[in-house]
Amino acid sequence: MKLTSTLIVASLSVFGIASCGGGGDGSNNSTPPPAVTLATVDSANAAKVTKVATGAALETSEIGGMTDLTGLTASAPGGVSKTGPLAAATSQAQGMLRNYTFSSVPIPPQTQLCAVSGSMTISGDLADLNTFTAGDEINIDSDMCDDGSGTVIDGLLEMTIASFEGDINTGELLFGVDLVVTDFMVTESGETTTANGDIGTTIDTRTPPISEGSVFGDIFSVAGMGKTETISSFSTIYTEDASTFPINWTNNSMGTVDSSGFTGAVTYEALVTFEGSGENYPHTGQLLVTGANNATLLVRVIDDTRVEIDADYDGINGVDETIMMTWAELEQL
Repeated sequence: MKLTSTLIVASLSVFGIASCGGGGDGSNNSTPPPAVTLATVDSANAAKVTKVATGAALETSEIGGMTDLTGLTASAPGGVSKTGPLAAATSQAQGMLRNYTFSSVPIPPQTQLCAVSGSMTISGDLADLNTFTAGDEINIDSDMCDDGSGTVIDGLLEMTIASFEGDINTGELLFGVDLVVTDFMVTESGETTTANGDIGTTIDTRTPPISEGSVFGDIFSVAGMGKTETISSFSTIYTEDASTFPINWTNNSMGTVDSSGFTGAVTYEALVTFEGSGENYPHTGQLLVTGANNATLLVRVIDDTRVEIDADYDGINGVDETIMMTWAELEQL
């Protein structure tokens, strides 16, 4: 997308990166995460729980793409995130925002007809047309907007600039955005994905070719593709190194995920940072997944093709089962 107001040119990239330094403290409409009941983990659902928890850890950076107004990054890490409903919602948000222009401060509500049917209303408040400023607001409210790309968008995105330092023109900056998503629905090929919740991100590109980032929030829920997933009390810290081709990346995540694929929730925490290259699956990393009664799944990355899962179902006697899978098999569950 391009948001242009006099000298501002900022585009939404395919993948939002954020920084562990600076930025906001979360969304400006923060909702405390609900109390969760931990899931029973056993041999019948261990692989499914692993898929959901690993996907949540790797998808969080993709959700951050909703708030990247700088267009500074290129691709999301970790192939396991590509088919998840959170990733689907993010990619459609990018398409929804394309080709709309701001021309005044504050931004009065501007309703524009979409190419095929529906409309989109943009409003907000920018302190300075020449740059972003902490406190700037950008709101996009879509009403069954069909722009001819094969998707229909409905719902509200509310963005607040939490912090901004640097120069958009040089691309070396520290940039924080808070996002609230309300009934944000994307319909494509007859399938509807709906997202609700809050996300905070920052992006730090002041030391190229390294970009550093974080994504965090209280609760974010997506329903679609026949399932519902909710992440809560989550955070991800990650980096990209653009000096290599393909780009090398790291991802360190923790949080809680509740899925309709099993009863209850599990917590997840990276014990060893995920590392990968380009859009390949991670080739290094360990993720500890914990359910009820201290049951654990230790997900150990063997390489960018295989993972090994050490399952302790009762939290007492150590490893009860070791499961070997390929990343592709895990993704297809």
